[in-house]
Amino acid sequence: MSRFKDRMAADIRVFMNQDEFAEVHVLDDRALWMIVENDARDGKPLPYAEGVSLHQKTIHVDLIELKYIPPVGQTGNFDGLPYVVTAVSVEATERDLQGVPVAGIIKIILETNVDD
Repeated sequence: MSRFKDRMAADIRVFMNQDEFAEVHVLDDRALWMIVENDARDGKPLPYAEGVSLHQKTIHVDLIELKYIPPVGQTGNFDGLPYVVTAVSVEATERDLQGVPVAGIIKIILETNVDD
């Protein structure tokens, strides 16, 4: 592995370090280390419709740990709540011969509607 790739892999380990930023959350019945941002206004979920709130979370997870890139529109379960993937981006540190990311950090935006 090149020195650059070694440094990028070390950066991911720091970013996903349980003593620094990462916490365990359950994504589709799998406990994974990730960093979660709750998207809200003034600490409250975003309004969606009368009696319904839109909850948005941005998660950052190591591609090697997750093992796949979820497609936009995928549904599943995050920490016990149903969700829909609304956006995905990959900060790849390594790609295979076809250009598909095989290492890096995935940023996934999840949304769920919850009755108030």
